[in-house]
Amino acid sequence: MQVEERKQTVECINKDMLVIPEGMDMGTQVLEFSGNNLRSIHKEKFLKMDLINLQRIYLSRCRIALIDGRAFKGLANLVELDLSGNMLEAVPTDIFIDTQSLMRLTLSYNPIKSLKRLAFNHLSFLNTLELDSCEIRRIEDGAFIGLHSLEWLHLKNNKMSSVNGSQVFPSTLRGVELQGNLWECDCHMLEMHTWLRGFSIPLTSEPKCKRPPKLAGRPIKSIPTLDLACLPDVSPTTFYLEIGKGKMYPCFVTCTLYQRRTYLGGSKANYYRTTA
Repeated sequence: MQVEERKQTVECINKDMLVIPEGMDMGTQVLEFSGNNLRSIHKEKFLKMDLINLQRIYLSRCRIALIDGRAFKGLANLVELDLSGNMLEAVPTDIFIDTQSLMRLTLSYNPIKSLKRLAFNHLSFLNTLELDSCEIRRIEDGAFIGLHSLEWLHLKNNKMSSVNGSQVFPSTLRGVELQGNLWECDCHMLEMHTWLRGFSIPLTSEPKCKRPPKLAGRPIKSIPTLDLACLPDVSPTTFYLEIGKGKMYPCFVTCTLYQRRTYLGGSKANYYRTTA
């Protein structure tokens, strides 16, 4: 364990330690404890160790799967928390009641599959949020409510195919990273497409379509709105269409179409047309 006097930093990296050791100076401001084997953080952990002056805590790659909701109680000056590379399956929302001064939060490389509504409640001073390379498939509308100061949002290399809701992302953003996801450029992409086109600040890397094949590799906001269409769902039920003399076919059609399509059948050019 190394103690630096410059900013009262305690550094203990890659030691495979099971617990944060006792006996640290109560004036410690920075705790660098990445690469250990904590697995969990218990209730009032730092308060009980008289480490209430901590400003930055780095606990990446500590195999943490469980964090008590009051683990960070008493840390009124905490401005940065790194929990990346752990085993958290959900955003630890409960801890934010005691970490309202956070300005930077890193949760990248955790198996987080969704961002629930109010996931980051109480973090009104948060400036940077990192959620790269998790397993996020879905962002609920309202997930970022309360992030009134958020300027930098990192969501690259997740598993999202679309983001629904016209006001999902905070209006305060100055930069967002969305590349490397499984973006499906169909009718479900319309709201995100509109948001990207209205986002005036250039992105470091434009998010690109993964599917369908004809649009793969193209920047999402470069796709004409009319091309963001879903195929109709056709099944043999409900009503009949006459196609050609004496031929009847049962059809049920539900679709979201943003293109004009014409389907032709038979030598007499009988047709079924859907328009939007």
